[in-house]
Amino acid sequence: MNDEDYVGKKHGRLTVLEVLYIYQKNRKRKFFKCICDCGKIHITRADGILNKKTFSCGCQKNEKNKGKNYKHFSYGTRLYNIYAGMKQRCYNPNCHCFKRYGKRGIKICSQWLNDFVSFRDWALENGYSSNLTIDRIDVNGDYSPENCRWATIKQQSRNRRTTHLETYGGKTMCLTEWAEHIGINKGTLISGIRRGKTIENFINKYSKS
Repeated sequence: MNDEDYVGKKHGRLTVLEVLYIYQKNRKRKFFKCICDCGKIHITRADGILNKKTFSCGCQKNEKNKGKNYKHFSYGTRLYNIYAGMKQRCYNPNCHCFKRYGKRGIKICSQWLNDFVSFRDWALENGYSSNLTIDRIDVNGDYSPENCRWATIKQQSRNRRTTHLETYGGKTMCLTEWAEHIGINKGTLISGIRRGKTIENFINKYSKS
C-alpha cells in the first residue's frame, strides 16, 4: 500500500490522519499520527497498528484498569463530548463536518489539543452552561481561548460563514438582527435586499410608519 492509502483507515479506536517517518535508534521507522475515539491525538509505530497490537491511545487499557471516569473523571459528560467533537471535526477526515473545519485548516490550539483539563477549566471560568455550545468568534480562526465563547444556537447561527452582514450607521449586523432592530419580518427584509434595496431604505420607510 502507498502511504496515502493508510490515511482515513480506522484500526480499533484509532483513525490514521498522517504517515510519518521518524528516526529511532539510527533507523527510520514508519509511524501513524492518529486521532482516537476519545479525542486524543496519538502518534504510534505503524507496525503496532498493522499487527493488531495497538487499538487506542491507551484509553482503552486505562478504562479497563480504572473504570470509565479515569484521569479527569469527565469521560462521557456533555463537556467532554463537546471537546471530543471539536477534535473529530478538525482532525478526522471521516467526520461528516471535516470539510467545514479540518479541510479548511481549522485547528485546536496546543493548550487544548491533548489537555482536556485545560479546556474544561477555561470552559467553567468563561460561562459554560448546559444550554450553550462552543462558538468561534472568528469563523475562520482556530479553537483557542482567545477565539472561543459559549453561545446559544441562535447566536451561533448568526456567526456562520454564510451569514449575510449589512452595515449602516456604524452598525454591522446580520439580516435577522436588522429585521429585529427595524421591527419587520425577516423574510420581507431578505426579499427586499435581493431586489436591490438597502438597509437605509427599510429604516427610512418603517421609521415613518
